[in-house]
Amino acid sequence: MCLFIFSYKNMFVTNYLQVRSLAISLLDLDHLLFYFAGIIRKTRTVMECLHRFCRDCIDKSMRLGNNECPACRTHCASRRSLRDDPNYDALIAALYPDIDKYEEEEFAFSEQERIQNKKIQETIEETFRRQSDAIGKKRSMAKATATAFARKYRRTRGRVRTIPPDITPTGSSEEERGEGNSKE
Repeated sequence: MCLFIFSYKNMFVTNYLQVRSLAISLLDLDHLLFYFAGIIRKTRTVMECLHRFCRDCIDKSMRLGNNECPACRTHCASRRSLRDDPNYDALIAALYPDIDKYEEEEFAFSEQERIQNKKIQETIEETFRRQSDAIGKKRSMAKATATAFARKYRRTRGRVRTIPPDITPTGSSEEERGEGNSKE
């Protein structure tokens, strides 16, 4: 299926520089179809809305019984309401003298980009897997430490800790103990 080409009949342009910059910016986007279809060939225009399509694409759409513009769904009476657009074809020919060569280059570039994206995706998946493994190991270590602490706590919980009598409390001096014994 083709990507539709917008008409810019409602745009208001006041001077030549605006027309030129608008035309240059629109040419880069509007003459291309969807990624798979390539550049518009044998342009046909829907007269009701002025959207442009490849002849093959719009004819196929109309043959399937959709008597409407694929872009905006404006009703089209029949295929007779479609007009060839030789001026647009001339514009495309001026921009791309060898359309087949350009489409081959685009296809090769897109294939390289697809392969590169696949490699990047694999790298991301590998990194995610490594991070998941590291987090799993960290959690298992934390769980093992917590289990060991719980066992130690359970073993010592029932026992009463007593201070042996030969240990002197901290912070007291010999004189204070001696004075305390003499007063008794």
